[in-house]
Amino acid sequence: MELYLLDNIVLYLRIVLITWYYINMVLYLQMLGVVSSASDAEIKAVYYKLSLKLHPDKNPDQSTEDAEMFTKINLVTPRLPL
Repeated sequence: MELYLLDNIVLYLRIVLITWYYINMVLYLQMLGVVSSASDAEIKAVYYKLSLKLHPDKNPDQSTEDAEMFTKINLVTPRLPL
């Protein structure tokens, strides 16, 4: 009985983690303006174009919104398949 309950808890946690990962990945891709069915190469190209456009060294008179977006993009980077 206890083993069955433990197996159910582990299965539930796996489902929750997979769902959480998928939702976050979709949100990250939406932030970049990419559809969730995009290939890794498309995601990489969009990321590099956007980060180059918003980089503070390349755009010295950028708005605070651009600076915030650049920061968000850099937080997303480790989670993307680049």
